[in-house]
Amino acid sequence: MVSYHRYGWEDIERGTLKLVQDILRDHYQPDIIIGISKGGVIIASLIS
Repeated sequence: MVSYHRYGWEDIERGTLKLVQDILRDHYQPDIIIGISKGGVIIASLIS
């Protein structure tokens, strides 16, 4: 049986903030940000 987990905007914002903090801490500077169209575009847009 397949189980699903629903994420709210607060979960998405919290996870995106954590990702950005990790990127900044590691001094990583990507040349391009690509978001997968099945939900990843929202996160890529928030990061950019």
